[in-house]
Amino acid sequence: MVVVTPVVGRWYPAQVVLDGQVWRKRYVLLAKGGPEDGLWVYQRPDDVQLHAAVNWGATRPPRSERAARAGFEVHLADGRLVVVTAGGSCRCGSLGRWAGPSWARSVAVVS
Repeated sequence: MVVVTPVVGRWYPAQVVLDGQVWRKRYVLLAKGGPEDGLWVYQRPDDVQLHAAVNWGATRPPRSERAARAGFEVHLADGRLVVVTAGGSCRCGSLGRWAGPSWARSVAVVS
């Protein structure tokens, strides 16, 4: 039996702000349910910079790519706040060519 983790959204390039640190040109995945549940931030293909559990009761994923470019908040289960802003710039480089982790094959629609 294969357990699939639905991907709520994926953004590249994205800027991530956490605890006063700003990370630019990151690959960001938001997955809900399954073994890979949470917020994933990659700085290079298969190089996880952050994986954290999400407080889904307080987090409202963006409904569109346009809304993601305005920035959105991800509330982590440990009480920290992450602000993700999707970029519309160049998708070049190794992350731009990367299809994402092998477990991120399905996409969920959030209503």
